[in-house]
Amino acid sequence: MVLNAVEGNPAAVYFQLAYEGDRGLAIRSASVEGAQSAMIHEYGDNQGKREMMEALPITLSKGTELAFEPGSRHVMAMGVSPDLKPGGTTDVTLTVSSGKSATFPVDIVAAGEVEEPED
Repeated sequence: MVLNAVEGNPAAVYFQLAYEGDRGLAIRSASVEGAQSAMIHEYGDNQGKREMMEALPITLSKGTELAFEPGSRHVMAMGVSPDLKPGGTTDVTLTVSSGKSATFPVDIVAAGEVEEPED
């Protein structure tokens, strides 16, 4: 999780995901421990302009590998607690269409420690 340089602004969570389950499903939502809310974002085209927007459910089938990375799909964490500081960790939970969820830890880093691509 990359904290924002401006306190009070959202943080972004990046990770790699690999799905090996036999049953197809879809990621419907995300939550971040220590954040008031979270949502999955991706970039899309809006009248010829590249914009960040909330992602539709993300389908997974056996062998799916996804990158949640700068300039692409990511989890946006809003209302991040000031207790979450660089060098610490927090938990991210992804909830799928069946209602089941998976939780995993992520490292917390300061703004600028992950390069954002230029538009």
